[in-house]
This record gives sequence, structure tokens and C-alpha cells, in this order.
Amino acid sequence: MAELKLAEGAAPVSPSAGQVTLYAKVDKKLYYKDSVGLETGPLGVGGAGSGNAIVSAAGAYTVPGAVTLRKVVYITGAMAADLSDKTLLATTFPLGLVSDKPTLTTATVIYAGEVPGFVGLLPGIRYYLSTLGAISTAPPDPQLDVGQVLLQVGIAISTTTLLVNFGQRIEL
Repeated sequence: MAELKLAEGAAPVSPSAGQVTLYAKVDKKLYYKDSVGLETGPLGVGGAGSGNAIVSAAGAYTVPGAVTLRKVVYITGAMAADLSDKTLLATTFPLGLVSDKPTLTTATVIYAGEVPGFVGLLPGIRYYLSTLGAISTAPPDPQLDVGQVLLQVGIAISTTTLLVNFGQRIEL
């Protein structure tokens, strides 16, 4: 079994551009800090996100207006994101799912954990990246979908909640 041990302490300095730092503070809770110095946390149940999830700061990412709730997004630049698509290889390195859109061009992203608000999910079924940020129960076919990416996004834990747990990214 792998484990990660973090020493408790004060918030660290901001990491390099495009990186985040995960750390434990003296309150025995997890936090992270992005490259612009924005601290988010505490993480987990009752933390920065709703439910049991690791979530960005509210409206932390700039996104195109076409990005909507519960869509898979990838990083396009400094604190910027856009829709992932299994047919566009460069977009298949996911950041997370959009959980809130405070404005037309800003989004809050859940990196891992529970994403509520779906309709009609099939509990216990795996969901995969599809096109335009959508998810699907049907993974790409290795014989028919050459050049696409197979990527598990998560597993439905109820008809309305997806547990985001990105799998290994496989180019077909």
C-alpha cells in the first residue's frame, strides 16, 4: 500500500507557474496553494467543496462560455480551462469536472471526489470521456476508434452523483 505523509506546518510559498502545492497545516487539515498564491482548503468533507471532493476556489478558472456544468475540462493556460474531447488528443489530460459557473466565463472545478447534480446515472457503472466534455458509459472501441483516447472519468455512486476518479489515459 502506498501512503503519503505530510508534516504539519505553516502555508508554504507559492509554487512555480502551472503547479499547485498540497500541504497539511497545524489544524491537521489539507490545503493547496496555486502559483498565484491562492490557498484553497481545508479540503475534503466540509472543506472547500461541497460533499466529499477536492475543489478549486470558486470561479478560479477562466473558461469559454460554451463550458457548462458537469463537463470534463483540461488546462489551456494559467488558470484557464476548456472542454476535453476523446477525439482531440491534446485535450485529453483532464483537470476535473465543472461544478459551478459563477459567471459565463469563470468556473469552479472538482478535481476528484463526488460531483452531484447529474440526472439518470447508472449506479456502479463506469463513465468515460466522450466528446465536448461529456461523459458516456460506452468506452471507445480499440478497433473502430483508432486515434481516440480511452479515459475513465469516474463511477456513478447514485443516479445523481459521479465519483470522479480519473483512470489511466490510453491512446488507441
